[in-house]
Amino acid sequence: MRSRTRLICTSGLLLAALIAATLPWWPSTGDRPPAHGEGAAPGSVQFRDEAAALAEARRSKQDVLIDTDTTATSQTWALPDGQRRTRTHAVPQRAKDSQGRWAPVDLKLTSAKDAPGGLTVRPGNPATPV
Repeated sequence: MRSRTRLICTSGLLLAALIAATLPWWPSTGDRPPAHGEGAAPGSVQFRDEAAALAEARRSKQDVLIDTDTTATSQTWALPDGQRRTRTHAVPQRAKDSQGRWAPVDLKLTSAKDAPGGLTVRPGNPATPV
């Protein structure tokens, strides 16, 4: 009888530990970044610094992208409760276009008829010097 109780308690503790270990990876609906196209309304401030994004997040009760903290590999959102959330990637996800705005990296290649040096393809969004 004693070994059965010990086995049940040990199994229960092991199961609880396994469930608790997977909680950081459990998907939650409230922690997702805004979908593409859910950004600022037309005519609003183009580049938001941290203070402006935090104020906008508190006012609108929605996550607001902090433009000045955006890099090729990370994005930071201001949350309505005053905190910040950052999503970081190992490889670049975006690059600056000719107007200085972040655009998704385009990995498609296009044919180039007038390519210098005999190259037959060029990237869809070639890098521009900054």
